Amino acid sequence: MFTMNRTKDHSRLRGAASGILNDLHASTRGVVHLTVLEGASTYFLDRIGGAASAAIPSQVATYLPAESTISGRVLLAGLEPEQVDALLTAGPRVHSRSDLDALHHRLNRIRQRHGLDVIPRRACHMAISSVAAPITGPNGIEAAISVSCVGTVELSNIAPLVWSATRRISRALHHQGENRRQPKTSARSPRAEVRAAP
Repeated sequence: MFTMNRTKDHSRLRGAASGILNDLHASTRGVVHLTVLEGASTYFLDRIGGAASAAIPSQVATYLPAESTISGRVLLAGLEPEQVDALLTAGPRVHSRSDLDALHHRLNRIRQRHGLDVIPRRACHMAISSVAAPITGPNGIEAAISVSCVGTVELSNIAPLVWSATRRISRALHHQGENRRQPKTSARSPRAEVRAAP
């Protein structure tokens, strides 16, 4: 995890998301993150903690390799495979062909779930359960929200809350009325998508 000087201004995104992130934390009791993709890295714009905060080693204003974080993979899944390869091979980290193939397989699974990704506790060496979903705009994915919880939680209950939060932030950013029909993003509910996840 590292920090660096930044040139992009995400104050409008943070403003639109602030209250919604707090609501999501209150509903899930998990650690809520707001992230964006900068190059091949996940940049943490905001973090709302709580009782689980100390067990989850994330920090605001820091970067992590996008492929190593749940929200980073959601952000990468919004790109074409060729764009993902270009980003990852342009950086200082070395990615073997087998590493890239495994990542593309995972990103395809995220795309099949319409941008939603889940990590159950059993699949994480830190015993952390996580859900992430994209915030979309007219030009595609703009940011992501993730919720991480320590121990065993029912991810199928959390996923719809994360999904709803991303839609609310997207509407706030793009001034879409509550009654205006939204583009169809999923034929299945987030709860069903979580049940279908490996």
